[in-house]
Amino acid sequence: MKNKLISIILIATGLVLSGCNREEAVDAEWSTAEAAEQLQQTFPSNQSPIAKHVAAATSSLKSKQYEKAYVSLQVLEGHPNLSYEQTLTVRRSIQSMQLDLANALLAGDPQAKKLIEKMRRRQ
Repeated sequence: MKNKLISIILIATGLVLSGCNREEAVDAEWSTAEAAEQLQQTFPSNQSPIAKHVAAATSSLKSKQYEKAYVSLQVLEGHPNLSYEQTLTVRRSIQSMQLDLANALLAGDPQAKKLIEKMRRRQ
């Protein structure tokens, strides 16, 4: 059981760090509320193909519905026409969500564990 918990913590840590590479180091952590705010500021509301995903990610991050947020953020991250700033904002938003999930996992939240395992399978 202890080995399984350590494995899960290592996976969570890996998820937190997976979006970060040396060229795009994150200067400071955002809370999920700050991430939602940054998404709104970075994406103009008139970019119709992605506007619904930005809105879904923003509302899901604010309400801590991380599974929905993750799906929307993955769609945004894979969009081919994002600017550098938009891509960085999406990645930082994913990292803030992953950090919250890792902290929830360490606090013993079984839902966080399930979601981290789902996210791991999708990568």
